[in-house]
Amino acid sequence: MVGKSRQSLRNLAFEALISSYLLTGRQRQMGQRLELGPITCVHYDYKWEDQRRKVDNFFIWGVPPGEVAAIIAEYGPADDHLLFAVMDKPGLANEYMFAGFSALTPGNYLMAHSLDLIPQKPLPLEHSIHLASTAGETMFINVIEGADFVLMEDVLDPNLQFYYCLRGSEPLAMARNSRIGPDLSWISHVYTKPDYRGLGLASVLMSQIISDCLDAGDRFSLLLATEPAHGFYQRLGYQDLAPVLNFHLPPAI
Repeated sequence: MVGKSRQSLRNLAFEALISSYLLTGRQRQMGQRLELGPITCVHYDYKWEDQRRKVDNFFIWGVPPGEVAAIIAEYGPADDHLLFAVMDKPGLANEYMFAGFSALTPGNYLMAHSLDLIPQKPLPLEHSIHLASTAGETMFINVIEGADFVLMEDVLDPNLQFYYCLRGSEPLAMARNSRIGPDLSWISHVYTKPDYRGLGLASVLMSQIISDCLDAGDRFSLLLATEPAHGFYQRLGYQDLAPVLNFHLPPAI
C-alpha cells in the first residue's frame, strides 16, 4: 500500500474498529472505553424495554488466550459480551478454543483500500443515492431494518456521513463513513434490505462514498468485512490486513 506500511494500516484499522463503537451520540451516551492492561473494552450500560443491559466488547491483539481469560475474569465481564481477537499468527484460533473460548462463525477481516475510483454501476430506475443532512433524512436511515439508530447530532457531525438509497420515497439501503484521520476513513453499516439484495445497491453506495473520500483528500479507506461480504470488498479493491475472529468467554468466567 503506497504511503503507509501494512503494519501501520493494521494498527490504524484496529484502532478504528475500537473507536467505531463510540462514534455516534447514542453510543457515547451509553458507552465508555476502558483499558484493561493490554486489552481494550468498550462497555455499554443502558435500558432497553425497561430492562437494564450491560454489554462488553473486548478488543484483543497480541495477548495470549490464557492471559486474556485471566484479565477479563478479574475485570468481571457483563453477561452479554463479545471478543474481537486479531489472528496474527497461525494456530491462534485453536489456542483460543483449547483455552475454553467458543468461536462465533463466520469470521471477519480488517481490510484497506488505497483509494482510487471504483467503476460505478448504473442505479436501477427510480433509485437515487443521498447523503443525510436533515431530520427527515435521519428518519429515512432509522426506518431501514437492521440499521443502528442514528440521532440528528450524528448527521450534523462533520466526521460522520450517512448515505442512503431510495426507490421513490422508500429507503432500501444505507452505509456509514467516518473520517478518522487527515487521510483516512472507516466505512461501516453497509446494509441493504434483504428483498433488494443483488441489485448492485451496495456497490453504488461504496462507489459514491469512495468518490467523496477522494474529493475530501482521503488516501485510504478501512473497514471490517464479514466473511459473507469478504469477496464483495475484494472485488472493489480492498486488501486483507488481518483476520479477526469473534469469541465468547469460557463458561467458567
